[in-house]
Formats: sequence, structure tokens, C-alpha cells
Amino acid sequence: GAEIEVLGPFADRDDLEATAAETARRRKTLFFVGSRKDAEGIGAQLKKLLGEDEVFVHHGSIARGLRGDAETRMRQGNSCAIVCTTTLELGIDVGDLDATLQLDSPTTVSSFRQRLGRTGRRGGSQRMSFFCGKPEGVLLASAVLSLAHEKWIEEIVPSRRNWHVLIHQLILLACDNKTPTHRRDESWETLSNAPPFSSITKDDFETLLDHLVKEEVIYERCGVLSLGERGEKLFGVTRSLFATFESGKACSVVDKDGNEIGTLDAGFVLRFSAGSEPLVFLLAGRAWEAVEINSSTSRIVVKPAKRAGIPLWQSSGPPIGKTVAHRMRDLLLGADTMPWNSDEANRALANLREDWRGLVRRNNWVAERRSGVLLLHTFAGTLVNNTIADGLMSNLAVSAWPTGIAFATTIRISGADATEERIVETCREMAEQEG
Repeated sequence: GAEIEVLGPFADRDDLEATAAETARRRKTLFFVGSRKDAEGIGAQLKKLLGEDEVFVHHGSIARGLRGDAETRMRQGNSCAIVCTTTLELGIDVGDLDATLQLDSPTTVSSFRQRLGRTGRRGGSQRMSFFCGKPEGVLLASAVLSLAHEKWIEEIVPSRRNWHVLIHQLILLACDNKTPTHRRDESWETLSNAPPFSSITKDDFETLLDHLVKEEVIYERCGVLSLGERGEKLFGVTRSLFATFESGKACSVVDKDGNEIGTLDAGFVLRFSAGSEPLVFLLAGRAWEAVEINSSTSRIVVKPAKRAGIPLWQSSGPPIGKTVAHRMRDLLLGADTMPWNSDEANRALANLREDWRGLVRRNNWVAERRSGVLLLHTFAGTLVNNTIADGLMSNLAVSAWPTGIAFATTIRISGADATEERIVETCREMAEQEG
């Protein structure tokens, strides 16, 4: 069977990294983390502990050539560690591994199985170690592992009510210069048969289109659709609309010989280049100093530096689904220890249960008033919490934002209408409207 252990929580990050380094020493390992920021920070520290040539960093903002070098070294070497994001979760052959390491926990059972499955491919045992920085990481790891133990895995259910994509397609039709005569009824006929919109009714479609016309994103005259005044300002002079998912603007990073190293978010570069201090940063597990920043070409020429800080990239972490969030809730209501948890991890789980006593119910949400703010403990999952928060802000005079582990457990609400009665009533109304 698989050898799985949940370690921590580590109060000190240096202790976590030192323990992980000893686990990885003289082994072929992948160390999965949840962000590019963590990949760079942990990668740089493991290089100090294990050797510059023994550790690589792998994520989507590192140049393809450097990522390929890391993959080749992993396939051919006897010992090597790669600190990576989801870029090495599947699809890229790095050979057989001795162990997989994980910072905190993946948020899905499918990711856990993919990562565990990277090991033991040639008859050896599968091995995976979780290194949790906080007690909440222990809770999430315990939830994912307990569901995996029950052989549960996320079901892939294609969405048939993709509102954001439908809006995107409607605006594209309105932008079509070759056929600037798209009519309302023709747009429905064109789009309604597409699987992503098959559960959207014509009445829903008409309501959405009326809203886009009212907001002047789309202009309608005699049933003919074109781009409205606001739509022109947003999309008329940019090609960003032609990508459904627009990535943030990036600056390419090269050395003095023109070799590609990777990319940085333009916002990060702008913030730091405006000051008097030189721009220094970690990328691909190494420290760099900018010697030339060309804003017109978004190109940065760098030289090696002795030390540097970790860049920031615009990204959101992976969401926690409803089933995993519910299992976290159930574990807080339970009393069992987890067989894969270390003694320290099980003690952390017990302490969490005490901290959450009275704030968790199996079939209902719990509201808690704390320091003038209403905390709604839902354990409903990231996407549900985001939807509830947006709905509350649209219907009430409140600010609402998800918080807790991956924004899956709690919604923090403040404002004039932030009373338990108004919140519960509005949530009930939103649920009825959704059907």
C-alpha cells in the first residue's frame, strides 16, 4: 500500500523546509506547492540546504527551456528535487520517483491521486509526505485523505449554464465587423444549441441581453445588435476580448546573453522599479538584479544577484469543493484521530475541534458576531461562498468577502445590513431564485 504521512503544523517555516530537505535528500522527489511564490521561496531555500545543482523550480512563469532542463535532470539523475506547482501534476514524463512531497494539501482528491501516482511506477511503494504550516492545513489534508480512503473522487460535471462565456460570446457577436447585422433572435439561435448554454432558457437569455443593453455594453436598434458606448470603451480598441481567459500583462526576463529565464507580472515590476532601490527578485530558484528595464518592449535584462525577495504574481489559489468542505466540517464535529497523521498533527486537529466548538453544525450554517463583524460559517466551499458574498453585496448594504481555508469555510460580513436576520432572509431568497 501507499506510505502517506501528514506532518506538522510547523510553527517555523525554516523548520518545515529543513525537515522537507532531509526527506528529499538523496532521493528523486517532486515537492508540490500551491503558488509560484511558494515555489520560488521554498526552491531557493532547498538549494541552500541540498545544493544548487540538486534542486530545480518548475512553474508556468519559468521559461520553457529551463523547465525542460529540470525535467531532463529528473529523468536521468539518481537524486534530484523539483519544487513545482500543478505544471508537473500530469502529462509530463519525469520518470519514476522515490517520493512526492506536498506543502499543506491539495484541495481536491483528484490532485492528491495524481501526485501520489507519480511514485511507485516501477513496482516500488507509493510515498507522499504532507508538510503543513498551519493547523488548518492539517484539517484540509485530513479531509482530502479521508475521502480518498473511501475511494471517493470529484465527478466531472460539464456546466450547462456558463453565463460568463455567454456574455463573452454575445459581445463578440456585437463586435463582428464582417456581419454587423446580428439580430437578437439570431443570436439566440446561434448560441442556444451550444452545450455550455443548453440549460439557459430563452427567458434567461432575454433578461441577460436586456441587462447588457441597459448597461450600454451592447447597443440595440430595431433588433440589431452592435457594441454599445460602454462596450466600445471596454473592448473596442483592444484584442483582450478575443481570449476568454485573459492573462495578466507580463514582462519577459532575460540574461545579458538574451537567454530566457521567465516572466514577471508587469504590476510587480512597475511597483518596484518606481523606487530608488534596484529591482531584485527570485526566478527559477535563483536571485537576479535588473540592469535594464524596457517598458516599451516589456523586457527586463538581468544579472545574478546575491540575494533577493520573492516576486508576486496575480493568481488565486485552487478552490475547495463542497464535498471537501463538508468533510472538513464533519472532522471538526468528530473525535477520531487520523491514521496517516503524526501525533503532532492529530493534536493540532484536536485543538481545532476545541476552537470551533459551537461554531459548526452538520446541516446548518452558524453566524458569529465578532468585533462588530458578522462571520457566517458555511463550510460550503469556495465557489458557493464567492457566489453568496457577491449576492449579498448586490442585494444589501454590506461588504462581504469569503475567508478561511481557500475561502471555503466562512464569509465575513460588515455594513448597515449586516444583521443575522437580513443575511439569512437574503440567502433564502437567492436560493429560491436559483431554483
